[in-house]
Amino acid sequence: MSIHNKRWSSATRSHVKDIVREKPGVYELKSFGELKYIGMDGKNLQRQILEHLNEKNPNKFRYETVTGFFSSPKKREDELLDWYENRYSRLPPWNKNDTRDNSLFL
Repeated sequence: MSIHNKRWSSATRSHVKDIVREKPGVYELKSFGELKYIGMDGKNLQRQILEHLNEKNPNKFRYETVTGFFSSPKKREDELLDWYENRYSRLPPWNKNDTRDNSLFL
């Protein structure tokens, strides 16, 4: 299921620990109704989201695990960042640096 079809969950430590597994994947953070951050982790999605709860204090989150031989959390993150930029002409506010792999376009 695509991340855009998933419901937003309350961003609390206990809720993240209950529903997010220690697997690779991508996630989105929302604060006060606005998508603020798109990120990924290649090993432990739960740990990464919990770190953001301490740093950014989002209200909501949603995630998508990314597994399989032809799947890559980094590639999926790049796709989500491209989608966001195409829609809003900018990156999400908490994505300070553009981490996308643009080597295909050189």
